Amino acid sequence: MTEELTTIEFSEPKPKRKPKRIAVKVISSAHGTALVEWVDKTRLGRGYLPDNLIDDGTVTDDNLDIAAPYGVPWEDVITLAATPEKIANALRGNGIWTLADLSTNPRGAIGALQATYRVDLAALLQAARNYEKGV
Repeated sequence: MTEELTTIEFSEPKPKRKPKRIAVKVISSAHGTALVEWVDKTRLGRGYLPDNLIDDGTVTDDNLDIAAPYGVPWEDVITLAATPEKIANALRGNGIWTLADLSTNPRGAIGALQATYRVDLAALLQAARNYEKGV
């Protein structure tokens, strides 16, 4: 009878990374909880954290990851109905066909954009209401 030996290899534990500190702006603070605002790359964020996690206007990125979110996550609820075609038709409907038209009628261009995005505003309001209700 032959016995087989199992070889177990141990590896060195990976060193823990040092948490990155992110600058935050304290919007409000009450009862040990702070509403903070920060910029993550190009995204502006807000969230609630225990105020004892704030050190000299900074918080670790690990703590920001667990911050209770504040506000509507617009990037998750926005659905745009405006398309380049709809905007182009609205511009043409306002007599804007050329650079000269655009230069002499900027209000017409703004009106075309507002008319095109009006539907999106209604959808945005509904999405925000649904988010607030937990739908």
